[in-house]
Amino acid sequence: MGKEKGEKWKMRVGKQFFKKKKLPLPIDLSHKNWKEQIERACSAALLFFSTSTCCVVRVAKASMERDDIIENVSAAIDEIIEFIPKKLGGVRSLHLKFSDSATLPLYQSLPDIKLRIEVVTEKNVEQESMEVEESDKKKKSKNGKFDR
Repeated sequence: MGKEKGEKWKMRVGKQFFKKKKLPLPIDLSHKNWKEQIERACSAALLFFSTSTCCVVRVAKASMERDDIIENVSAAIDEIIEFIPKKLGGVRSLHLKFSDSATLPLYQSLPDIKLRIEVVTEKNVEQESMEVEESDKKKKSKNGKFDR
């Protein structure tokens, strides 16, 4: 598919292609070496951003050598982070999945929780124990009756 101006190509492929994420890749037909263009398009890793918080990218094949897979995963992570607005700060987690494996976590961000340290005094402990005793008395006084 040659480079088309605007979004005309979207109307030509139909909505089923978008649902399955099988979009045509642009090939420069004015370029002399079509074979190189096609090989480049076939070896590209595509990243689709959607409205959800999860994105999936295929970056290697099982037939590839171990070192090539490691290199592809590393390069893909570096490139993907460049597209995210807050860079690594905008990433919650990164996982690696093979065709027949469970998902393996590579990176997990910590939740942004503001720590609050409570100071425990004897008065606080006494008040809590009194509240527990009062609630136990209320439970016993119902004699198995339920509130409606």
